[in-house]
Amino acid sequence: MSRLDKRPKMKKTVRFILIGLVVVLIAVIGGYTYRSMHYSSHFLPDTFINGTRVSDLTANQANELLHDRYDAQEFTVEQNGEEWKTFKKADLGLDTDFF
Repeated sequence: MSRLDKRPKMKKTVRFILIGLVVVLIAVIGGYTYRSMHYSSHFLPDTFINGTRVSDLTANQANELLHDRYDAQEFTVEQNGEEWKTFKKADLGLDTDFF
């Protein structure tokens, strides 16, 4: 009789529980890896840049969104408390680059 024959056999329920735990562990590790790879090129949730929400956007998408917001920005010149003239940012030749 060999040594292997003397050891007690693992019960079927214990074996199924262990297999289930291994499957769940692999699923959790896979999900974590997938989300980490996603956020290596995207902004994290609840990320704001100067009040603009950029959550889950890539850097290029965030750059376009910020360009749209800041290109529409206007400046107003007042004289003696009255509006004298309003300029758009593009009219003044100002350019923004967020990279």
